[in-house]
Amino acid sequence: MNILALDLGSHLGYAILSNEKIISGTKKLKNKTFGQRFLDFLQWLYWTLDQYEIGKVYFERVRRHLGTEAGHVYGAFMYILAAVCEAHQVPYEGCEVGEIKKYIAGHGRATKDEVVKAMSNLGFSPADDNEADALAILLLAIAKEEGQPLNRHYGRKISCQTKQGPSSNLRVRSADPRDLASDRGFLGVDLAHYYSRILENAVNEGLRS
Repeated sequence: MNILALDLGSHLGYAILSNEKIISGTKKLKNKTFGQRFLDFLQWLYWTLDQYEIGKVYFERVRRHLGTEAGHVYGAFMYILAAVCEAHQVPYEGCEVGEIKKYIAGHGRATKDEVVKAMSNLGFSPADDNEADALAILLLAIAKEEGQPLNRHYGRKISCQTKQGPSSNLRVRSADPRDLASDRGFLGVDLAHYYSRILENAVNEGLRS
């Protein structure tokens, strides 16, 4: 199942699990007019859901904001997301801030820098804390979908290949399944199980050739 993970905001962080690859980046939603950034988000979201055939969306559920305006802006993004997912009949789920930080960095009060460092330790190169948060949400989502325990975290590095995607702020990371399958402790996700079908298919293809 393809998954979209979002760190909602005017500087949007996103991470996508698509066909066993992780695509991540950031998108600046500029406020040229009062509603322009929300229209841009709406159009981007429709395109992303269709382009990657998203099966489920996860997002960071923020319950406290620095100010009234920040709360209004976040709420607008969240309810646009909810409405679009309802229209597409795509399930969506909010993850608590503390839950994400505890899973990825070991404690629920982790700073932005600690989350970025945790993602770097796992072989990713997030451009900023928004992309790092989205990646963290995605990894938590994978663990949830796989039914893996969420009461522990791991900091082991993985070997990833990186390349530029269709735009400068889009990076595609495809980890070698053989490397991933050997790392059963990767953030609580049993990757040997997760990639077993890929490895089995590869072996079968090798036997047939």
